[in-house]
Amino acid sequence: MHASFETPGIIEKWAQDRGHNFDGTPTYTGKNLPDAAVVDFLIVMGGPQSPMRINDYPYLSDEITLISTMIKQNKPIVGFCLGAQLIAEALGARTQRSPEKEVGIYPVRLTDDGRQDPILKSFPAAFEVLHWHHDMPGIPHGAALLAHSTGCPHQAFRFADRVYGFQFHMEPTRDSIKPLLENAVNDLTPSKFTQTPEDIMGAKTRAGHPCRQAAVKGRTRCRMHGGAKGSGGPLGNRNGNFKHGLYTHEAKTVRRVVRAKIREIKALVQAASPRESGDEMRNYATSDE
Repeated sequence: MHASFETPGIIEKWAQDRGHNFDGTPTYTGKNLPDAAVVDFLIVMGGPQSPMRINDYPYLSDEITLISTMIKQNKPIVGFCLGAQLIAEALGARTQRSPEKEVGIYPVRLTDDGRQDPILKSFPAAFEVLHWHHDMPGIPHGAALLAHSTGCPHQAFRFADRVYGFQFHMEPTRDSIKPLLENAVNDLTPSKFTQTPEDIMGAKTRAGHPCRQAAVKGRTRCRMHGGAKGSGGPLGNRNGNFKHGLYTHEAKTVRRVVRAKIREIKALVQAASPRESGDEMRNYATSDE
């Protein structure tokens, strides 16, 4: 980890719920990194540092070495924001300045490789995520570019089959965003792709998007994205899971097919005994649950 105000968010809860041993190393405090041999899955978090100024943050070199070692050991690695940049550095691709600073909730779009990626292929072609960056990773030789945005061409990449770098954030919860807003005020200087804290926390609707409306109404997701009442807004639900953008509408497609079949059965039942089962079948067939 690279700052006290940038936490693992839902990742920690995910690990705890599944009984995994989860430990973080605040390298910015001088704490030594673990040996690669004792790490099964490495998650490299974001932070205010930049690999473009690595002499100011010498501990980043140690992280790059650890990442490189784990890549050689074929262990899974995921990096967010600065973490994605460090993974790219370990693979020989230098960090670059992003064409636009992005701070706020904006869409990313999958590339052709992204739409075929084993993980991202279940995502919509475009979905909204949290951005908080000035820089972006270079794309390593042999890596697949998975996503881009209007302000940043390098939003996600995959190397081999178990190394992923995401310039954007999918891990925050609403609670974990609050200290980020409080401690990174300078990043909120107005720009083409910088939102206000109110927009980031979901207090306003943007372009009438139903997920913004859902946030105002206290739902974790808009109805289009399978929303339910809760305490999350678009960045996290009551269980701490990042839901926004992950719903592919496959469930609704299944429900439509099921309802169509129920209507067919209902017609057959009504033809045989219309007074016995018609009302019950009508209520079930028209339910959206």
